[in-house]
Amino acid sequence: IRATRKHYPEGFDVIRSTFDLFSRYETGGDYLERFRPQANVIAILPSGDFARLVIGYDYEELREAFEPIDGLIAEPGKYDGPSFRFVVGASNSRVISGRVVVDSSPYYNGRRSGIELDSEWRPNPLFNISLSNDLTLVELGGVEEWVYLQRVSANLQFSSDLVWSVLAQYDNVSGEVGITSRIRWTYRA
Repeated sequence: IRATRKHYPEGFDVIRSTFDLFSRYETGGDYLERFRPQANVIAILPSGDFARLVIGYDYEELREAFEPIDGLIAEPGKYDGPSFRFVVGASNSRVISGRVVVDSSPYYNGRRSGIELDSEWRPNPLFNISLSNDLTLVELGGVEEWVYLQRVSANLQFSSDLVWSVLAQYDNVSGEVGITSRIRWTYRA
């Protein structure tokens, strides 16, 4: 369910307020029920730069215990609590753009809080390189674990039908570097 209202005050391209209600009931799998109402406000300047605030309340009923990270156990039960996410960023139409994300939300019988720093260099419409660093603190059952994720990606668009993408990422949980390369070709008859 979504309700949206747009405002057009002087000096802004748009200020949009949204209320979302997400609910899911699953009879199989790890969780039994999820419920997440959210209020979302985004302000966009004529330049495309923006700020966004999301405030919500999360509810989840977990059916079975599981171990998301070695040594951290999420026990079965009902979990709920407030969540927030704040994003500020520069327009993607700039040669160099970026964004900062700060968020915190319930994580079963603990909390997950993080900061994400993204930057992108787009010297022309056909090529871009992105760097991203995520730092997340997971608190679960009295145990704290820091999770780091670093990503570098590049996209080269030869034409509207042919794009080459490369992504490399590292995280401290697996301790491994992963590299993915993909060529997308759209056949037009």
